[in-house]
Amino acid sequence: FCAKHFGFPSVIIAHGCAPVKREVPIDRAKRSVGVDPKIPIVGYVGFVGGMYKGLETLIEAMMKVRGAALLIAGGTHVGADTQYMLRLKERTLKVLQGRCQWLGWIADERLPLVYGALNCLVYPSRFTTESGALLMALSHGKACLTSRLPPFKEKEKLGALMTFKGVKDLSRKIKRVLKDEMLRKSLEEGARKYAKSVEWSKIAEKHIELYESLVGS
Repeated sequence: FCAKHFGFPSVIIAHGCAPVKREVPIDRAKRSVGVDPKIPIVGYVGFVGGMYKGLETLIEAMMKVRGAALLIAGGTHVGADTQYMLRLKERTLKVLQGRCQWLGWIADERLPLVYGALNCLVYPSRFTTESGALLMALSHGKACLTSRLPPFKEKEKLGALMTFKGVKDLSRKIKRVLKDEMLRKSLEEGARKYAKSVEWSKIAEKHIELYESLVGS
């Protein structure tokens, strides 16, 4: 994606992440967030910002996914988007009454429990260059659905995630991932494989190799 927009020779080094070595069992994780282990949970974990995060798309899609809960976790900034986020939260609790939780900011030591409770995650951003939140989800080996943006499409080709286009497509794919265990397991394995390919030690080596080649030239 980036290379196509540069008019000179370039080297693209991926954003790194730290693969999680031990994942929390899903039943225990769900109980830790107060949800019956039998209920499938769709989640968003990351900064809860303005409209560019696309959370309305996720909320609308979840209205069509019966029998599943939605968990939204992440901090917010106080500022111009504050009222927008308050209205969004209020609307969510109405249209998804009894099956939505907003957890707010999550401490690092609690993140494995939150990720562990989720059957799949959704990142519906309207635009992005890269997503640290998505990489964190992949590092926890989670099945992820993302909006069809260039940086995400690249990862989809590698089997790390699945993209969607619009509310209808998202709701259909959420249902499919929740119902099709084989598909979900495939996405989880793809997530782990991708996270392993961009773990920080490998990314550091690529930086060193690049800098040495530049100094040597």
